[in-house]
Amino acid sequence: MKFALLGNERIVAQPHIKGAICPKCHTEVISKCGEIRVNHWAHKNKIQCDEWMEESQWREQWLDEFPSEWQEQIIERGMESHFADIQTPNDTIILLHQSHLTTEIIKEREDFYLTPVWLINAGRYKKDVNRFLKCFEQAFIKEPKKIPENLRYSFLLLSEFNVDKVFHRSWLSCHFPVFLDYTTATAGRDHRYAEQLDYLWCLMPYSVQGFRILFKFTKQQLIEKLIHMKGRTLEEMKQLEQTFIKNHPHLY
Repeated sequence: MKFALLGNERIVAQPHIKGAICPKCHTEVISKCGEIRVNHWAHKNKIQCDEWMEESQWREQWLDEFPSEWQEQIIERGMESHFADIQTPNDTIILLHQSHLTTEIIKEREDFYLTPVWLINAGRYKKDVNRFLKCFEQAFIKEPKKIPENLRYSFLLLSEFNVDKVFHRSWLSCHFPVFLDYTTATAGRDHRYAEQLDYLWCLMPYSVQGFRILFKFTKQQLIEKLIHMKGRTLEEMKQLEQTFIKNHPHLY
């Protein structure tokens, strides 16, 4: 946990601070400051009050790309509450993860957050990186026949038949965009398609004419997109899919 409360102020972990509490469960937390892990707060009773939060150096680096007041916001739905890693003023909730989640867990979290997008540390696993790079050898990812000139970001196509050969199956069940960060990869850097690891790839949750839609961004492009992106509900995502189908009648 990056932030704790001291009085009414949100503070980051620093050595020798006493009396800080968790902003969610209001129990005492202690600062953990060392050379190996990033500085963070831990519950004094050693009980994590929100298992949905994954702490890592990678997560911390992504949090720092956004204003502090957007970070670790608490979302309440009835009697249940959870941290949102990042919540923008446009109500886009960015969920930062690097572990593989089950279909059931993904659905539970999407149902709770309502307007999420997923940002995944896809470069963490050598097997996932190698599978991703192999898809370029086999030309699984293709360009559409025609891309409208007014489109800000060009898109690519991946056949539904091959999608599970390219991306880990845990992310194929998502009903919201999944942004896969391969820039952290150490494996595959000597591969002939290694330059593809320098991008963040967006897997859209819908299929059009038998293809899944992909976008790719530099890190700075994605940060700008997420800052301005409007949070969409599941119903709005379905409307976006219909609009895409209408605007692109002949993909390939």
